[in-house]
Amino acid sequence: MGLEEKKSNILLAILGRGIQHPSPESTAWELTPDIELCDEKGAHLPFRAPENDDDPKSIIGGGELNVLAGTILIDRLHPTLVVCAYGARSKYLNSIGAPSESEIMTSLLSNEVGKQKEIMPATDVFDEAAWHAEESGTNREIHNILTLANQRNIKNVALVTVAVHLPRTALMAKQHLEREPAFKNILLNCYASELVLLNDPEANATYEARVRRIFASKSYVRNLERELRGMNDLLEGKYKSIASVVK
Repeated sequence: MGLEEKKSNILLAILGRGIQHPSPESTAWELTPDIELCDEKGAHLPFRAPENDDDPKSIIGGGELNVLAGTILIDRLHPTLVVCAYGARSKYLNSIGAPSESEIMTSLLSNEVGKQKEIMPATDVFDEAAWHAEESGTNREIHNILTLANQRNIKNVALVTVAVHLPRTALMAKQHLEREPAFKNILLNCYASELVLLNDPEANATYEARVRRIFASKSYVRNLERELRGMNDLLEGKYKSIASVVK
């Protein structure tokens, strides 16, 4: 069940899916595309490679989709605070001296909200020094988000990420909520970016074909299989984040 529209005291967290240069020659930063070619260990590449759904290293990126869905949720939920990719830089970004994904993603979200002529809520860019942060990855990102909500006395948290990533995200969040007393009063709602876009009357016409292409791709199936393995590892207590992987 979604959060009530225009309800106050909401932290909207748009999960990170990676940033990269559009080409080896470019200094610009872009969010990962719908279908993303990773390295042989499953980590993001520093710059975007040509799409190839047949490549076994191709999975769902979706960083841009998360921002587009986040823009719709800002208009729908009127959150008190918005955060993006709220965690430390992963090793592939550190290895090339890149800015944080939180910084880049927040800037791109603000630009997108401006295009839609909406009002940008308050944001909080993740401060690695202030958080004494070293570990990255979705599990740590969710813990950071819940910690921030608790610090700001925000009782409603909305997470948005791509559909294939949502079940593992929800399981991670559930474990944190159950295990940490400080989080016991937080109410959590999760949104799949593709479904947010499909269910919005104005966005549907623009994104329906794009979303259906994602769901029909081989990359989606590969990513789903990896997500299910990750969920099994979580339940068995042996989960290891892909964010720790560097070529």
